[in-house]
Amino acid sequence: MAYLSYGQTVQNVNKTSGTVSMPIAQIDSIRFNTLTNQMEIIQTNGSAENHVILDIINVTFSGDWAGVVSALNCENSTITGTLLSGIASNGVAISIPYTGGNGGAYSAQNIPSTGVLGLTASLAAGTFANGSGNLMLNISGTPLSSGTAIFVLAVGEQNCTLTLNVSGWETQYPPNSVFCFSGGTAVVDITNPTTGQIWMDRSLGARQAASSSVDQNAHGDLYQWGRRGDGHQCRNSPTTAILSSMSQPSHGDFILSPGAPFNWVTPQNNNLWQGVSGFNNPCPIGYRLPTETELNNERLSWSSNNSVGALASPLKWTMGGVRSHINGQIYAENELGGSWTSTIIGPDSRLLNFVANDASMGGSVRAFGLAVRCIKN
Repeated sequence: MAYLSYGQTVQNVNKTSGTVSMPIAQIDSIRFNTLTNQMEIIQTNGSAENHVILDIINVTFSGDWAGVVSALNCENSTITGTLLSGIASNGVAISIPYTGGNGGAYSAQNIPSTGVLGLTASLAAGTFANGSGNLMLNISGTPLSSGTAIFVLAVGEQNCTLTLNVSGWETQYPPNSVFCFSGGTAVVDITNPTTGQIWMDRSLGARQAASSSVDQNAHGDLYQWGRRGDGHQCRNSPTTAILSSMSQPSHGDFILSPGAPFNWVTPQNNNLWQGVSGFNNPCPIGYRLPTETELNNERLSWSSNNSVGALASPLKWTMGGVRSHINGQIYAENELGGSWTSTIIGPDSRLLNFVANDASMGGSVRAFGLAVRCIKN
């Protein structure tokens, strides 16, 4: 007897009575039994299919060779491009070397990421080289956080694990900044063509630019005027009734001030958010709080003086609510929007606020919690 094995896709036994085809994946081996004058096809499930040799015209194989490699070397992959949390992948690819290719074909596949979610590694259908070569995976999607994105590749009867680093935006912010979600707020510029000013496309603490006025992923954090990003701005930060005697408290609690001076710090300091070099400027490098004039010019450029116009503007403002300086509770989320300016007026500070039927500039006590949108210096 003689034993043969094959790697093609389909075996076709062409007989005088017709053609019998069988996927190669179902075939374990083929035997030619000279005692019975039959060709025996032994299947992987143990059963056998017999054909009288004299009835066989020929045996053909159709399809591509099943691609096989002896090893994938994910550890020595070459990565092109970088990934940033919250930013769509653009031009990011991975070249993975392999050895022992048999010249066979492999199918396309899309591999979703684990660890950091939101990404997909795509392998186009192709053919292995005879010997050594490289596979190219293109990375698409938007990483939802910083950290490590993991892809498990299975191809050519081998598998390996790929890891990609997704950087956060921490290095773009002042030292010791505290972020309410991993990676920090993405720094993406948006220009208002009417005013010519360049802004961040989202409020500090927002995970994305707004898709609606009530987009919770775009509401962002709520800052007390003049405080750095020390954690107090997180919507679930604890509260304390003890005023700070320092312009940079040693904690990240939201400081309540239901009575005079209605501020989180004493004595009062008017220079905490003044310009890009402001002592507590919470914005990324090269950005600052807008002045009242700058923010009002944005409001005046809206198509309507209300929340509808706020969302329709290039900056896509949302109604993220406010945090009370009296009890630390969040109020009017999805009903009222606003944002601090660097401008002061007496013991208070100026701000933008808007609701469904109106928008205006106003003032508030500095212990109040409100959103911050940064403007490029």
